[in-house]
Amino acid sequence: MARKIRVMVAESYAPLRMTLTQLLLSWGYEVETASDGLEALAKVASFKPVAIISGLQMPRMGGMELLKIVGQRVPHITCIIITGDANAEKATAAMRLGAFSFLEKPVEADRLHMDLRRCMEHSQQQSSVGGSMGFVREVLSGEGRCMHDR
Repeated sequence: MARKIRVMVAESYAPLRMTLTQLLLSWGYEVETASDGLEALAKVASFKPVAIISGLQMPRMGGMELLKIVGQRVPHITCIIITGDANAEKATAAMRLGAFSFLEKPVEADRLHMDLRRCMEHSQQQSSVGGSMGFVREVLSGEGRCMHDR
């Protein structure tokens, strides 16, 4: 049996954090949550997510700072930034810092699912060059439950 792919949700708004968690669980992902960037960073080492879905505006540490630190410390983790205050300047800044995508709230489930699939493909490419995410290949090969047909 394939290991589930791990995704972290860092979001300060608890109802959205819970909704995203339930959605990810229904798609077969293993999920860990954090209410801000500092909590997410504290959990990254033990949880070892393939992707982080992060809100932009959070107390203590926002999504941009989290993105910057994750990119420096664990660059194989892909980050998706979600925000209710989207503009081209913020999206450009997030992409320059290495965000995999930048989604506006309310988050469209189909778009998030598509972006997560792309994150997994990206992680698979990283692992084939010697990264630590070899288990992604097993899930993407169809043995895992997280990949659904469109």
